Amino acid sequence: MSDFFRNLNLPRFIILICLTASAVLGYFVFERTERFAQIQRELVMVEKVIKEIQQNSMELERLQALSRDDKFKEDQAAESFIRQISGEQVVQLGQVKIQNRAKPQGKGILDKIYELEPQHSKEQKFSRDQIGNFLYLLEERGTGVKVTSIDLRPVGKFRAGEITNDEWTYKIKLTSRTKKE
Repeated sequence: MSDFFRNLNLPRFIILICLTASAVLGYFVFERTERFAQIQRELVMVEKVIKEIQQNSMELERLQALSRDDKFKEDQAAESFIRQISGEQVVQLGQVKIQNRAKPQGKGILDKIYELEPQHSKEQKFSRDQIGNFLYLLEERGTGVKVTSIDLRPVGKFRAGEITNDEWTYKIKLTSRTKKE
């Protein structure tokens, strides 16, 4: 090795410097090539995200137009009220499937009928206390809301006169009467 440095002249020194510099520059080129490939992969994903954002913005505009409609706000408020009651601690009915329809009742009167049942009616079972508390709180806290129909069915098959466990499923109809404008 000492022989190498003794015979080191200007051309050999320049060759050594160029060789070292090319190794360092080669490393930087490799690093930048990897980063460039990563950016190209991310650009493909950006296209998909932009299309998704555009679709979501169109959906948002549609929903905002619906929310400006008073009817939607009323229905949303009623459904929110029903879902809030179903989640109360003394009720705990879980998810409730709500279907609503309007039924005109003579001059200037409109009945809004809400049909309630468990979201997964085959798997969900409730005690009569839970269902009774749900009905009580709906009428107590709901202004202008009346329970008009209750269909309670025991879970499972039983013979007449047999004492069953306290597991039930339900279908309930609520009616809210309003004046038409």
